[in-house]
Amino acid sequence: MAPIGHRIAATKRRKVARGMRRCAEEEDGSRERKRGKGKEMKLEMMGYHYYSDIDYSKHSKVDIGNMDIVCEYCRAMKFRGETKGMCCNNGKVKLPNVDNPPEPLNSYLYGNTVISKHFLKNVRGYNSCFQMTSFGASCIVNGERFMPTFKVQGQIYHMAGSFLPTEEENPKFLQVYFMGNEDVEVQERCKNVTGLKEEVIRNLQKKIA
Repeated sequence: MAPIGHRIAATKRRKVARGMRRCAEEEDGSRERKRGKGKEMKLEMMGYHYYSDIDYSKHSKVDIGNMDIVCEYCRAMKFRGETKGMCCNNGKVKLPNVDNPPEPLNSYLYGNTVISKHFLKNVRGYNSCFQMTSFGASCIVNGERFMPTFKVQGQIYHMAGSFLPTEEENPKFLQVYFMGNEDVEVQERCKNVTGLKEEVIRNLQKKIA
């Protein structure tokens, strides 16, 4: 076994050698950058050799441009680097046109009225008015800090419940559909989800009746 002094000296030599290699690599990188001015730099392994004086956002592999290429067959909008046939296989794949939703839903979704703006702002509430089941999960993950993603663990399921409520409960979810009175159904939906307009609920209810 080598004496302690020799081992310390060998360790120092290795550190010096590593430092010299690092300096040489930095000099090589500087020369490459100077030599590569006016040319596009290759991005292979650049995550390990990042240089702050290079504007990588201008590179063709990073700046993909605008979505302004229109397919001559299906009129899909694409970026300039996308292949021609990736959207419809050069016209071989033809999908049927999507019909507009029926009225009054179409006006609520695409209109520019006060009612339309209110509907779009509260669309989740209106959707909840007509849902037949409620969502459940064996474990809902609630973080201590703000968490914009809804996370669950284990099994997820839909709770349908009974067709008729008990005497102590108000009808909700699927039970509202079995009340048999249009006006009472509208009022019950307004109770279950607050902040919605009775007129909108009535119009939507007539469409699904």
